[in-house]
Amino acid sequence: MKKQHIVLALALVLIAVGVVLGVSSFFAPKQSPSADPSPSVQTSSTVPTPTPTPSPTESATPTPSPTESTSPSQTPSPSKSASTDSPYGPTSRQCKAMSRLLLGASRLGLMANAGTTVTQADVDLAFANQRGVPDEFKIVVRRMKAVSQELVGKSADEVLVIAPRFSAAIGDMQKATQAVCK
Repeated sequence: MKKQHIVLALALVLIAVGVVLGVSSFFAPKQSPSADPSPSVQTSSTVPTPTPTPSPTESATPTPSPTESTSPSQTPSPSKSASTDSPYGPTSRQCKAMSRLLLGASRLGLMANAGTTVTQADVDLAFANQRGVPDEFKIVVRRMKAVSQELVGKSADEVLVIAPRFSAAIGDMQKATQAVCK
């Protein structure tokens, strides 16, 4: 039974780390050309490549000088208005709310898995502030809270029975959080 506890703990930690890394990657500037979703431009040393969208102050047909670099840092990045990933984004209050709830739920799972008895106060604290949760994801949060509620007062052996439902619910929470934070 200890092996199952360790597996559940590792799964919960990986989910939490994945969300934290996923959310933090939205705040970091893109540094590698492979991370840029824009199409790559093949360049040749003998043929100059025109700028894809010139600004109003540039000529309509720019001709780069031979000393100009065509590095990815000079390639215009797609505008935020062109992104259709999420209407919220990584800095939105909705993303912060979902991330906070996911962290609280992960904490409950780790407590239960470590053999610490989860109390009603722990569940209440984890789900106390749900302001900012988008309406379309409230059902995911309610499900997570309901499964977390089952952990209250359970022994380590009893937690193992709940673990599959908890893992599924926290996986759904992770997906919802990632969708909101894109």
